[in-house]
Amino acid sequence: MMKRLAGQRAQGLVEFAVIFPIFAFLLFAVIDGGLLMGRYNNLSNGAKEGARLGAVSVNPGSTAKTNIVQRVKDQAHGVLGSSPSGTCSDMTNNAVSNVVCVEWISGPGGSPAAGQVGSSVRVQVKYKNSFLTPLPNRILTDWFVTECAVQRLEQPITPPAGSTGTGDSC
Repeated sequence: MMKRLAGQRAQGLVEFAVIFPIFAFLLFAVIDGGLLMGRYNNLSNGAKEGARLGAVSVNPGSTAKTNIVQRVKDQAHGVLGSSPSGTCSDMTNNAVSNVVCVEWISGPGGSPAAGQVGSSVRVQVKYKNSFLTPLPNRILTDWFVTECAVQRLEQPITPPAGSTGTGDSC
């Protein structure tokens, strides 16, 4: 009788050893998914708040861009780190991880001109996500979360040099 009970205890240990890694993987996948959604929501809110500030801003030139980038960082609640790097051309460059791109764009057909009431401000945010679980970090080395927001200007502004673009959408 004792031999039989000892064999059943070993069977339970083997079953646990097989099931535990699967359970742990699923648990960490749920945690990683929740963290990813939280970061996405923070970045989305940051881009929208930055675009809204750009639409109603009366600050001229480079101070407007600096204020917008600061608003995006504040609304992203630490997701972007202390200083996002890069420029708008880095939105497609995978070597740069955290980018906030601010552009004043002209209306359809170039009218109204960038910076005039009726044109738009576009704020794009790119963040390189790292997972809590090591396996996805090895497989998904370039997993970026990007968000874009466009708002119509309500105040005329003088865009900083090199910060104008074309098109009216993301």
